[in-house]
Amino acid sequence: MRLVALVFSLSLSALFISCGGTTPPKCTTANCNGCCTSAGVCQQGVEDSACGRGGTQCTACSGATPVCGAGKCGAGGTAGGSGTAGGSGTAGGTATAGGTGTAGGTATAGGTATAGGTGTAGGSATAGGTGTAGGSATAGGTGTAGGSATAGGTGTAGGSATAGGTGTAGGSATAGGSGTGGGSASCGPGNCAGCCLGSTCVPVANESSGACGLNGATCQACAGGGACTNGSCPAVCNPSTCGNGCCLGTTCVPYTSQTSSVCGTAGAACAACAGGGTCNNGSCPTVACGPANCTGCCAGNICIPVAAQSASNCGLGGNTCAVCSSGSTCSTGACTVPASATGAACTSPSTCGTGNTCKTSTSFGGGTFTGGYCSRQPCDNTTNACAANATCVNVGLSRGESNPLCLANCTAPGTQSTCRPGYSCLGLTSGAGVCWLASQPAITPTSFPNRLGQTCTADSQCQNPPNAPFDVLGFCYPATDANGAATGFNGGYCMADCTEFGSSICGTGGICLLVDQTDGTSFCVQKCSNPRGGQGVCRSGYVCDSLVSAGTDAGIADGACFPSCLSPNNPCATGTTCNALGYCI
Repeated sequence: MRLVALVFSLSLSALFISCGGTTPPKCTTANCNGCCTSAGVCQQGVEDSACGRGGTQCTACSGATPVCGAGKCGAGGTAGGSGTAGGSGTAGGTATAGGTGTAGGTATAGGTATAGGTGTAGGSATAGGTGTAGGSATAGGTGTAGGSATAGGTGTAGGSATAGGTGTAGGSATAGGSGTGGGSASCGPGNCAGCCLGSTCVPVANESSGACGLNGATCQACAGGGACTNGSCPAVCNPSTCGNGCCLGTTCVPYTSQTSSVCGTAGAACAACAGGGTCNNGSCPTVACGPANCTGCCAGNICIPVAAQSASNCGLGGNTCAVCSSGSTCSTGACTVPASATGAACTSPSTCGTGNTCKTSTSFGGGTFTGGYCSRQPCDNTTNACAANATCVNVGLSRGESNPLCLANCTAPGTQSTCRPGYSCLGLTSGAGVCWLASQPAITPTSFPNRLGQTCTADSQCQNPPNAPFDVLGFCYPATDANGAATGFNGGYCMADCTEFGSSICGTGGICLLVDQTDGTSFCVQKCSNPRGGQGVCRSGYVCDSLVSAGTDAGIADGACFPSCLSPNNPCATGTTCNALGYCI
């Protein structure tokens, strides 16, 4: 009666659970140790009609494998243990009459059980109570299942029974002891090639970044969410995986393994301590990095050795680390531009790419490009643009070039910066720089303008002299600007650009005047010797005006020919008047 009450109570509990208000979660490998039905319901996985384990799809055992044992269909099993009177028996599966019996549970009898053949399963058992073993049992009677078994208590195969003695299917049992069987198998190296999530084995094929491992080890989450491949997490080193160390590639070097040459913290890249200082808990001692203690380059007080340098930290001799220009790499402490890129070393145009040339010397003046220099000349930003790592620049006649050319970019004007040996970073008005010859050619003007102050309508009327390549310096200052407004220089006025060469290009008949203090632009104009004395040597409509030396009010001996205020289109400023000599006073 107690057994019946227990069965009834368990059935009622199952009924109550199944009828509750909460819908159970869908069966998966993560929440089911048994097997999942097609309806998504988790089963124990020990029934012939629903066999499986680890949350796999339930299988109905049939044909040559009609019996479910340990979550797998088979032809019939052998008891997981044996029972002996006065001892204990363990049954691990299903018992088959007439052969070998395997019980999925425990049988205990108070008398003696004698099997003429073997166990009770799929046949009949005789006991003082009730026995179930995949077949039928008759309490208090006699059962034959390929033999005979008689016990004064109850025999159960596939479940559990308690009586005064012990019966174990799958062999012969003698009453007087106790037997236990049918317990759930644990997950471990002996039965799991993947990893164990509690008592559930997660196969290698089903593993993820959150559950990864091999040979029955406890499933682990891969650091940083890395993908689990064949049961192994990828090697990852970053601040989240190496908080108490530094990263040497993908290897985390903990504080206890760090040295003066491998030091760092919080997952940063390992670096050498300047001067070989001792690394303490990921920190180098505060020592100024410089030529005295660093053969590589200095990033703050950290010395970056040549072997650890990159395009973002490159240099030698304890100098500040430089950032290599786009497309360049750091090689043995120097930024190197790949072949065919602007600024790369070359011996012929064929090594510099389509449309480029190999410069070995300046266009005139004898300047030398050490090792050759891949460039494009002439260039412009519209129809013949430079590569991404270069700028189209007119370095000027004073540097031996009359046409603009492509030069590699650099970041620190006045130093070698990211340029190759033999070159330095030439500053531009924008604040950026380009790699140019470290040794400048000596350029001396060889011809001078002789038409300063004459009438003109085109630049060519003010050139030759100066002769090529200096002819481009001569130009015509027009009578009207691009909008048609009068400039005051009636009839036009021949001038020459003296920004680069100063008065040396103006000759004896000219004088170099600063016209824009922001960029130093200066022009040669006609010189005269009678400032404020009227026309003098100036042409009609112009007078010799006085000049002021830079920064003072002291006049200089020579004057320059400028439009007279008596000429058309050259009125005096408000508050002044034009005198009889043609000067505003």
